[in-house]
Amino acid sequence: HRMSEPQTKSWHIQMAWAIDETVRAMVLAPRLSSILCRLLETPRVRLYHDNCLSRAPGCPTTKWHCDDGPGKHMITASEKVVTVWVPLQDTPCHMGALAFVRRDGRGGVSDSAVVPSAWTVAASDGCPDDEKSDAYDEFVSRLLEEREDLQVDCADYACGDVSIHSTNCFHTASPNTTTSVRMIMGTTYVADGARARSEEEFEEVGEGKRKAWAKFCPGVGPGQELNSKLNPLLRVCRD
Repeated sequence: HRMSEPQTKSWHIQMAWAIDETVRAMVLAPRLSSILCRLLETPRVRLYHDNCLSRAPGCPTTKWHCDDGPGKHMITASEKVVTVWVPLQDTPCHMGALAFVRRDGRGGVSDSAVVPSAWTVAASDGCPDDEKSDAYDEFVSRLLEEREDLQVDCADYACGDVSIHSTNCFHTASPNTTTSVRMIMGTTYVADGARARSEEEFEEVGEGKRKAWAKFCPGVGPGQELNSKLNPLLRVCRD
């Protein structure tokens, strides 16, 4: 599945693992699977989908977003879902590297002061409903700026570095101000046993989003386990 976004000078190819042996070896790697199992505290993980993303020189900043949230972008509501971000070339911050929000531990931050997620932001007064809109991006930016204990952390990545983040973790990417295309492989994984959303949630999201869910998890209905032929169970490295 290939899609382009001319307005952001970007394009992406999804589900490449199903047709390309090199991509398949990368996204189904047992070594990676073992790391994810430890992070998610689960014995096994399944592939949700892969996504090869390219951003041309001059592409703008990626809006602040979480990979899932109240907008129900994913078929599962499980919290044991992560995205793995792997740059396919050295990617300094000014090339479009990932940036996250982190807490500054100085000053005795209270336990209740947590890094915002799409869920906590949605509960804030005046939060726009459309999580992909400019208004939502500006709203999140203001909330983050108001928190003196939070800092935006943009790192330089070497080719082959691996960044792993929860799907409820806010992140952005800087504009690509270089003369080269930035290419990365982003892949989402779920803990084995994760189930699809309820029948009510399937009805709430509408036909368009249900079709998108079916693309990644064909044949999986409300409340069923995500174990379709496109959601293989990854092998793990044995000690």
